[in-house]
Amino acid sequence: MTLKDKFISKKLDFSHLEVIGYLAYMHVFDDKKTKLDSKVEKCIFIGYSLKQMGYICFNPSIWKL
Repeated sequence: MTLKDKFISKKLDFSHLEVIGYLAYMHVFDDKKTKLDSKVEKCIFIGYSLKQMGYICFNPSIWKL
């Protein structure tokens, strides 16, 4: 139990956090695919964005973040 938990009398919830390095599936927008292409791409989760709300994923097939 942390000091903050004692003041708010409620435990903090970290269930929304993901493990870095896990396999993730990233949505591909309609303007970047054709009708028969897959709607998702496999990527590796590498962290959380500090500039905006979202995740940072690495796509090894195209070597881009």
